[in-house]
Amino acid sequence: MKGARAARREQDLRRKEGRRAPRPTVWVVCEGVRTEPNYFEGLLRSLGMNPGLVKVAPSQYGSDPLSVVRYAEDALKDDPGIDTIWCVLDRDRHTNFDKALDRIAAKRPRYARLHAATSTPCFEFWLLLHRRNATSPFRSADSGSECDEVRKVLLREVPDYDKAARDVFERFQQGLDDAITRAQRLAEDNALTGSTNPETTVHRLVLRMRELRAATLPQVQPPA
Repeated sequence: MKGARAARREQDLRRKEGRRAPRPTVWVVCEGVRTEPNYFEGLLRSLGMNPGLVKVAPSQYGSDPLSVVRYAEDALKDDPGIDTIWCVLDRDRHTNFDKALDRIAAKRPRYARLHAATSTPCFEFWLLLHRRNATSPFRSADSGSECDEVRKVLLREVPDYDKAARDVFERFQQGLDDAITRAQRLAEDNALTGSTNPETTVHRLVLRMRELRAATLPQVQPPA
């Protein structure tokens, strides 16, 4: 009897362990607290990604690029189970944008798990590419910023755009493949011209999420 009870306890323990949520192995750390997290949460939903594998969160150290990178560095130190952290960064008016990228580059190869998904002037440029091509530089007008100019163009394409909308990804989802293609072409053009305005590397993060999803799909065994 004791052997049977012990076997049942072991079986119950295995069932509980099987139901335990997996720890996130990929983090997406954002400057913003609304637009970017809502976008990437929507992307993960569209992929049917296990929500326990990817953590999307704003930086807890501040919203400037350098603070985001430092938060990601500490997360990697505190949790060796994290495979990769992507820092979603905007150039915008941040004076330490280049310093943040230099910090990531200087950490390699020790922190080869640390990556950046950047946008110039800002994340809304990535959203704009879902609706139309855009290659001309954005210049600030009056007392506004370059990002303000991006938002003006975006609002002409999407008059009801709301950066706080929880369904921001769903509003742009139909143009995702177009955005990836446009971003890739822009990167090629910028490499030839040396331009950095506009530019975005967010498509690399999106493609990585797609790869991760494909890697976690059940493998179908060929018929014998």
